[in-house]
Amino acid sequence: MAYVERLDGFDKCISLSDVEDVEKGLSSLEFNKAGGIDGLTKECISYCHPAVLVHLKSLFNTICLHGFVPDSK
Repeated sequence: MAYVERLDGFDKCISLSDVEDVEKGLSSLEFNKAGGIDGLTKECISYCHPAVLVHLKSLFNTICLHGFVPDSK
């Protein structure tokens, strides 16, 4: 994993370097658990098209870079 310098007071932020990082994080989750506010579970992401993992990597990197998490609305 690479580190990105932050300008807003945070020292460092982890940046996902590859889709394999998303897969590694996903594999650490357990099956048959309740979803979050969005209703997504590990099963939803595990059985999705691999292109979704590319978009998740981009989303996580953007969140890390800008220090902003989108609302649930």
